[in-house]
Amino acid sequence: MSEPHNTQLTTRPPLEDFERVEKFQSLQAGQYWRAIAAIPQKAIALDSVLLLQSIKWVDNAAHTIVMRAHPLKFGTREEIEIPQPDGTVRRTYVSHGTYDFLLKDFLLQFEYEPDADKIRAEETARIHSTIQQLQSELIEAQSNPDILARVVEDQLRENAQAPSEPDTAGGALVLFDHSVRQEMSQLATGSIANALGSGITAEKVQAMKAVAEREYQVATIQSQWIQGKTAEITTVVRKLTPFFEEKAAASLAKTEDIRSYVAKLIEGIESLDLYVGSRGADDPHRQAGRPIPAAEFCAEEIVDG
Repeated sequence: MSEPHNTQLTTRPPLEDFERVEKFQSLQAGQYWRAIAAIPQKAIALDSVLLLQSIKWVDNAAHTIVMRAHPLKFGTREEIEIPQPDGTVRRTYVSHGTYDFLLKDFLLQFEYEPDADKIRAEETARIHSTIQQLQSELIEAQSNPDILARVVEDQLRENAQAPSEPDTAGGALVLFDHSVRQEMSQLATGSIANALGSGITAEKVQAMKAVAEREYQVATIQSQWIQGKTAEITTVVRKLTPFFEEKAAASLAKTEDIRSYVAKLIEGIESLDLYVGSRGADDPHRQAGRPIPAAEFCAEEIVDG
């Protein structure tokens, strides 16, 4: 039993090396990769699809992989809990911008995701659906008074149940029947001339105060609900912005290899100026564009150094 087991152990490392080389060959900035394991240290959830934003090279070999945070987290700060070997939990904060991974760690924790465009389209579609739902609720509330009436009723009931100071005049409104409420409401919201013409008593004045207080509460609750719904829509709409920014970052990342190659090419071309004589110390004994003999070139290099 031991011999096959040993044989399996010896054949496994080359397979792993082959897989890693295969993945390495496909690495390119601008691609999307899926987390195949949760990474609590960076608050990256399992199956998160992230943009490979940049590759840092050392001695012409990929060394560090820079991943961009998910659009729904990008630019935010999150408190996380990291389990410790002794069983305790360490709390810390993670800023979601970019994450750096050594190449070896990256290949163990991520896999290439070919359907990234479809995944991002589904994520943005869910956000658009939420926006449409919130907008529909707002429009329906403005066209259907019963909706806001229920909102007001629920809020007033909640306020009445909450511990507070003794009831003010506004709470006395519940003692009047519907006809009296309607009359008092017309008086409270009408002109002073109308109020005087209907006959004023101390009881009516008190009732008018109660109605006016309630009308104010109703208007305030309705206004707060509309403002809250509008703010909620604005918050959801803002979630779309990082998705557009990620698209721009992906397009820019795809040019990284070309830009890096061109930069090295330009650097190499500029170094040729020393050999053709268009750059370096002036030499009155040579003509521009004439190749410099090796002895003269070495001497000039020493003098310049």
